[in-house]
Amino acid sequence: TLHMDTETTADTSLAGTFSEFQHIETICGRINDIKSEDEVKLEAEKERLEKELRIQERKLAILRFKIDKAEKELSKLNSAWKPSEAEPDQELITEEERECFKNIGLKMESILVLGRRGVFDGVIEGLHQHWKHKELAKVITMQRTFLQVVNT
Repeated sequence: TLHMDTETTADTSLAGTFSEFQHIETICGRINDIKSEDEVKLEAEKERLEKELRIQERKLAILRFKIDKAEKELSKLNSAWKPSEAEPDQELITEEERECFKNIGLKMESILVLGRRGVFDGVIEGLHQHWKHKELAKVITMQRTFLQVVNT
């Protein structure tokens, strides 16, 4: 005959049983879940920042490539550029022509006054009006230095 005991005894211990394992896992699992949510948020932020860093590094690499390309083009242009030598002025007037123009200018009564600022739109229009009627325009300058006068 076989006798089966279906009753659980009160003196049996739960140590090392499956129910103890489940009980401990439910308690610790909740702590790990809370901890893991924070870790997940931290990991997500870390990934987002790493992605942003990769994007910025790529943009930096593109800009450096463009700068290098522009420097190469500029060096090509600089090496190909040679300043032209100053050509002698082909429109020099002779002493006789200068004296003739000086005498005509001294006899002229209409003048064109050139201010300290030099040549600007109003001066050019006035010069054009003088040339409509005569071949020569008499200009009086208010500039202080001879270098400014020669430059103008």
